[in-house]
Amino acid sequence: MKAAVKAAIALTAALLLPVVGRAQTIAPDSAAAYAARAGRTVAALASDAFAGRGYGPADGARKAARYLADRFRALELEPLGDSAGRSYYQHFALPINTFPGPVGILVGRSRAARHTYAVRPGHAVVAAPDCPSVNGGGRVVALDTAWFTLDSAVVAKRLRPHSLRNRILAVRAQDEKRLARLPLAARRWVASARAVVVREPKKLTASLARRQGPQPRFHVLDTAWTRNGTPRRATVYAHARFEPSYPALNVVGRLRGTGPSDSVLVVTAHYDHLGQQGPNVTFYGANDNASGTALLLELARHFRTHRPRHDVLFVAFGAEEAGLVGSEWFAEHPSVPLARIRFLLNLDLEGFGDKGATVVNATLHPRRFRQLDSLNCTRGNLLPTLKQRGRGANSDHFPFSERGVPAFFVYGLGGPGHYHDVLDRPATLDLKSAASLYALLREFLTSLDARP
Repeated sequence: MKAAVKAAIALTAALLLPVVGRAQTIAPDSAAAYAARAGRTVAALASDAFAGRGYGPADGARKAARYLADRFRALELEPLGDSAGRSYYQHFALPINTFPGPVGILVGRSRAARHTYAVRPGHAVVAAPDCPSVNGGGRVVALDTAWFTLDSAVVAKRLRPHSLRNRILAVRAQDEKRLARLPLAARRWVASARAVVVREPKKLTASLARRQGPQPRFHVLDTAWTRNGTPRRATVYAHARFEPSYPALNVVGRLRGTGPSDSVLVVTAHYDHLGQQGPNVTFYGANDNASGTALLLELARHFRTHRPRHDVLFVAFGAEEAGLVGSEWFAEHPSVPLARIRFLLNLDLEGFGDKGATVVNATLHPRRFRQLDSLNCTRGNLLPTLKQRGRGANSDHFPFSERGVPAFFVYGLGGPGHYHDVLDRPATLDLKSAASLYALLREFLTSLDARP
């Protein structure tokens, strides 16, 4: 095992001591204790040791899976992976585009070096998830919004130059989707550009792709793009590598219940994130989803010393960020029959609770939502509000609920809104407020376990 992974495991070893007693509400000292324990887990997962828990040469996702398997083992969960009783790992593969080398843009008003500056990678520019490798520059050709209001005949006349070879096409974010709806001749003209730069007005949101596209594309903050006036020239670079079959892992453990039952409770969270765009740009994913993974471990820790009647499965999914790949695989190859799942609780974005929480699938399971809401009220309004949402394909509950498994996806509300960017780091979380969410979900699972 790598030394960095061993260090991360040692960082959280103290968290595995049992807790005695059971509070009906969350006291300030309990909130601080939860924040300390969960905070150390988040700090470990969102550290350089796991390189953003992504894919490619840094292998952060698989390192994080090994870390979680060790945590499951310390919690005395029964291995329930592909080799039940022997391994926590469920193996699957996925195609994924990765960025082992640097990504960035140089912009300027002329060829002269003194008139050129670098846009800050990660903070002011990111590669589109399907971006291929590129290294070159050229003149900037800008398309403003008015250009897209022209009819086809006028567009055809205005395609100057007829080829954009060795040129950089710049377009505003609100117009990016219009490129695909242009007339064929205009789409071919766009496709001839060396690269497309999309100007974002507020924030950058990175993502992953299971393919590599034909044309390099970058997203840049508008304030950085126009810092020294409208650029006339730009140089773009990205070192991309497509992995056709990356070996990914789900981590599955079971806590045996105390009584006979044919049904199980399931708690899930994805541990992966976006990884890196070059060695100097890391998406740490503290809220998304080191926080949910930490909450899953805290629930496992609680129920290890407060044994439920039903079996409880704890599943940490890989490849959620690539399109729910790990949860879809598990739903197709379940460790227990899906029909036996009494209820599934999915944890994602659990770093805050000061503004309450949202419950996805609440309108699909109104009785269960009333049960959750009632617990919140009788425990002294642990959370200021519980918002209801309907069906949503926005996290790992979805492959299960689409197959008829009753499931909630609960996420905390609050915080500065760092999402899929380099600013989602441990210091930005408020885990003391998230402790109330932990207390409520703990009581909800206990209630589900007790009811027939």
